[in-house]
Amino acid sequence: MTPWLHFTVVDSVWSYASISPGTSAADFPVAQSSSWSGRLVELHADGYSAWAQARPDEISSFAAGGPNLFASTALTSLGFLMSPNTSVTFFFHTDLDMAAGDAGLAAAAAKVTFGNETYAATEIDARGGEHFNGYLSASRDVYGADAVQGKLSVATYTESYTAAAPVPEPAAPAMLLGGLGLLAALGRRRAR
Repeated sequence: MTPWLHFTVVDSVWSYASISPGTSAADFPVAQSSSWSGRLVELHADGYSAWAQARPDEISSFAAGGPNLFASTALTSLGFLMSPNTSVTFFFHTDLDMAAGDAGLAAAAAKVTFGNETYAATEIDARGGEHFNGYLSASRDVYGADAVQGKLSVATYTESYTAAAPVPEPAAPAMLLGGLGLLAALGRRRAR
C-alpha cells in the first residue's frame, strides 16, 4: 500500500499582540488585540510596536520593545488524514532573531496530535543577540489497520522589553548589613 496524507480544513488560526505598562506579562495590558481570521494584528504605542499574523503557510510574530513589555503570538493548526501503518515527519522552516541588549525572547514550537494523544512539542528559542535559522520537526509513527486523523500545530511567540537595572530602596543596604550582622552574631554564639 502506498502511504498517503491529505490535509483537511484549517482548524484554527489565531494572532495576538499585547503591550503592557511594565515588564511582566501579569501587568494589565495598555493595549491588546487578537484575531481568529488570520488577519494581521498590529499595535503601536510610544514609537514601539507589536504584531502577529497566522496563516496556514506562514506564522509570524514581532515585538519591538522599550521599557514596557511587548508580546505577540501566532498559532495555526491544520487537520490531516493519514494512511494506516505510516511514519510521518513534518519540517518547518524557522527564523528567529533577537536583538542584542534586548531581554526578551523569540520562540517557535511545533507538535503533532493523533486522536486524543498529544505529543510533546519541538521547541526552539533565541534570546538577546541570538539568531536561529533552520528547521523544526514534528514526527510520529502510527500503526493499525485504519486511517488516522491528526492535527499539526505550529506557533511563534515574541516577547520584547529592555531590562532596567534594579534600583535598591534606601533601606535595602541597611537591612542587608543588619542581616549579615545577625548571622555573624549567631555564628559566634554557636561557636562557644
